[in-house]
Amino acid sequence: TLFTGQGGQYRLCWCAGGVAASIAATAASPEFAASLPCTVAADFRIDFGVLALLGPVPLDQHFTCVSGQTCQLDAVAGNLLSPDDAILALDTCGKELSYLPRSARLAVPVLSQPWQLIASWGSVPHTVQGGQYRLCWCSGLELANNSHFNYSSGGLPCQTAERFAVDIGRLQVLGPMPLVQTRTCVSGWPCHLRGLTGEALQPGDRYMV
Repeated sequence: TLFTGQGGQYRLCWCAGGVAASIAATAASPEFAASLPCTVAADFRIDFGVLALLGPVPLDQHFTCVSGQTCQLDAVAGNLLSPDDAILALDTCGKELSYLPRSARLAVPVLSQPWQLIASWGSVPHTVQGGQYRLCWCSGLELANNSHFNYSSGGLPCQTAERFAVDIGRLQVLGPMPLVQTRTCVSGWPCHLRGLTGEALQPGDRYMV
């Protein structure tokens, strides 16, 4: 099961189970036995350390871009982020069939601070249709020898949409939606395109034939 919690520092808490629970579940210790097994948070009373979870925080970060223009996420916040990490805009995080048509795919991160990334799709305009999309994060870490993590070279762990399972928030793209709108005019007559639909269209927007 993938763990997709937000990055941060957490406490590691222990509760007796297995053989220890069986020994405790006797008439000699009815009070302790009554609390078994380890089913609720209150049962985990022994604090035995810290879990440092690398990843974005919070998981409700929101950004806005404009279709047809370049797109940059100026401050993706998190815990111990890396420039080897990657961000992908999808319909649903972690789903292979969620790629956006006309999307520029991966955003390239630049580390500004250990707790903040600047992610950009570079000079390629984002021509995805207007709408609300999910921003999905993938760690640049890869497991080495099943024992420890290394940062990959070239972002190898982040090659498929399934690896982008952490939903860090929303990307709002301003622009027409859908991109298959059809209207009819007559040559020699005035032509007015009415009822154009999209995400957050404004009176000052323009179109060209």
